[in-house]
Amino acid sequence: MSKVEMIRFSEMLSGDEVARNEVKNMGTDFKSIATFASQRGFSLSVSDFSIDEELSEEELRGVAGGRSNYYASGEQVGGFLDY
Repeated sequence: MSKVEMIRFSEMLSGDEVARNEVKNMGTDFKSIATFASQRGFSLSVSDFSIDEELSEEELRGVAGGRSNYYASGEQVGGFLDY
């Protein structure tokens, strides 16, 4: 995974409400999200969206509260779904 590529994808979603809503509606269907990203010129795979580590309490609260920061391999790389 390219952290830079994930950041670029996050930035694109930050500025494109339609794309952001499409990804949001995909939930945790990482295959669909990877395909969506690929169709828009990003080099991301399913594994780029997987979390290999347990989430911290703060991360769990954020997910439960509807705030979504994007994590790749346990590292936060963006917050494109924040409201």
